[in-house]
Amino acid sequence: MIQLERSMIHKWIIDKNVNSKEILTEFTALLSNAPKGFNFDELVTQTITQGRANNGSTITVGVRLLQSCFYMFGYSTNLEDGRKIFMPSPMTLNILSSVNQEQEANNFLVNLFSMQYPHPFDWTPQCFKIYFGRLIIKLLLENRIDNKLYIDESIWFLPFIETINHDKYEELVESILEYRSYNYARKKELFENIENYHNLFANVTHELNYYFFRLFADFNVLNLVGDSLHNEGKLFKFLHSSTENSETYRNDAYKSRKNHSGYIELTGLVKKSAKKLIDSYSPFDVPSHIDGVDIFSKENWMTNIYQIEPLRYLTCINTQVDKKSEITSIVTNMINASKFGSRDGKEFENSLKPFLELFKEAINVEILSGAGNTDLLCAMEEQPTYGIYNMNLEAKTRGTALEGIQTTRINKHLNKHGSKFCIVVAPKFARGVHDDIIGNKIVTIRSEELGNYCYKECTSSSSGLADFSSILNIINKNLGFDITNKVRNLTESRYGLAVS
Repeated sequence: MIQLERSMIHKWIIDKNVNSKEILTEFTALLSNAPKGFNFDELVTQTITQGRANNGSTITVGVRLLQSCFYMFGYSTNLEDGRKIFMPSPMTLNILSSVNQEQEANNFLVNLFSMQYPHPFDWTPQCFKIYFGRLIIKLLLENRIDNKLYIDESIWFLPFIETINHDKYEELVESILEYRSYNYARKKELFENIENYHNLFANVTHELNYYFFRLFADFNVLNLVGDSLHNEGKLFKFLHSSTENSETYRNDAYKSRKNHSGYIELTGLVKKSAKKLIDSYSPFDVPSHIDGVDIFSKENWMTNIYQIEPLRYLTCINTQVDKKSEITSIVTNMINASKFGSRDGKEFENSLKPFLELFKEAINVEILSGAGNTDLLCAMEEQPTYGIYNMNLEAKTRGTALEGIQTTRINKHLNKHGSKFCIVVAPKFARGVHDDIIGNKIVTIRSEELGNYCYKECTSSSSGLADFSSILNIINKNLGFDITNKVRNLTESRYGLAVS
């Protein structure tokens, strides 16, 4: 049996304030349909935010916002001017425009697949580094355990898994099979041998069974299936709280007021997509964290896990051919090519041409490359004056941070093509790079932030095209500097929902 540390200070923490799809999605829809933002006083008048208080509660609204963040509906952050905003994820925007139950369920599947520890809006100990949503999905696709997880084995194993790799996964599957071979009395003995077991497993059961599983069942990602023969028809009951007059227990019944347990499985609506995701993105990957070498700030971290990574997952499972899926594919292809493209940079350059053509001001985008040339030359229309200008773009594919920029060569290219400026795009830059470009008509930007801005612009506009004039305004005021943070602030201020 796999050895796991089980205690109140060493476990996953699952948000357990809402277990209703309607409450959470209606709350998120309310936020996303408020273009000028919202304030707590207005929201508490809505039925969905009232909670137990007759007149509503700002605490309840705050809880809804926090839960929306935990379940990957979006993230809250502060702008440079001090305003707090909620930034909806791509899944939320898709869910609000979904035309059928299958589309909606598959977007919620991406919410689950995206969930990880560490999490920006959760207090699970930092020693947990795991895509826990991916792990759950992987187990529910595991034929050796019949593509299901019983509720009692879920609370026994899942919340205590710090990290996962192939060997640990194999040990976990074998341990689940071993656990299933035990009778009820033997399993009960396992639980009771854990220190403070009532408190620990009452909390774990409450979080997983009463909230997490039921919420994703409500989202049509999971089925909750009863099995009256499981554990001889007996339930595990753990004392959650007691007073002089009453005691509250948590149990592993598969639904409220049922007298036997059961299991979770993936619904038929999402199983095909779940397999595509698991085949493409391993549950054994180590998730990003705020202290990672690729992460430069908490804001950068949140953009990555709430916006960029989910775009990759949505592209993976999207079988529709429409404008929105085309935009998603173009943007994710550019970001992926910047990170993982061919070493000669050709793949990144090729991905940038259709990406730049998503901007409404682009008149012509030409790949030049080669000795003595810029990588891409773009003829742009400056609005509202409608003047034409050229800009150069240098594409830098790097597995590690770009450490230097040859400004002399870039300046020659600017003169050759009569361009106003050059944008250097790369997945990341070493700090010293910014010193290289000071005093030059050059700006740098990280590919993820540029991609995120373009995606938000295209999917929010009636034309399906992005506005470059706002970026041009940033460039004109910041020649010789990195504009990544400026563009991120532009995206968040334009598409984030103000929280007052």
